[in-house]
Amino acid sequence: MRLRMHRGRKDRSGAAALELALLLPVLTYMAAVSTDYPRLFYALATLSDSARAGALYYATHPTASASTIQQVAQADAGDLSPLPTVESTSGTDASGNAYVQVTVSWTFQTLTVNPGIPSSTVLSRTVVMMVNPS
Repeated sequence: MRLRMHRGRKDRSGAAALELALLLPVLTYMAAVSTDYPRLFYALATLSDSARAGALYYATHPTASASTIQQVAQADAGDLSPLPTVESTSGTDASGNAYVQVTVSWTFQTLTVNPGIPSSTVLSRTVVMMVNPS
């Protein structure tokens, strides 16, 4: 009776180890790539906050210099390393309203090399804000 039970079964010893050996590199790569997306969104949110902080500072302190705006924006850049570059311009729009435009740029580096996707890209965020006329 015992012989009949085993006669139709194939020997599967080592099949799980082989499947793991084949899938482990793919799973490891997917885990590494999946860490780049949250880092990218964190960097974009940080750059947006940084540009907003610089524009808000100038909007409430219209006599501030460009270097002061840069310092304020970089202070709000969190732990981005190296610090992002900050450019600011001010002027008046067609209606005669004063505004400030702050652009913050930073180079994002991926942790992994992905085929067809660049390993570094420049991220940039711009904020335009009306200046308080006081």
